[in-house]
Amino acid sequence: MTAATATTTTTSLDAAQLIGMGFSQEQVSLLQQLKSTYSAFSEQFETAQEFQQVQFLKWRYENGEVERG
Repeated sequence: MTAATATTTTTSLDAAQLIGMGFSQEQVSLLQQLKSTYSAFSEQFETAQEFQQVQFLKWRYENGEVERG
């Protein structure tokens, strides 16, 4: 299963459903932004594991554990 497939097979709730579940409008907006950001990056990878590996490498680079080059 690819990362893109994983995102399309999950249940997607709209804003009204999230508000009905107790989320504030601000929280719904933040969740929508997060989903949009994640979707834009996850489509570039074949699997969710590959995406997670890149995220881990990014974290290591940001913490000085890996040098560029």
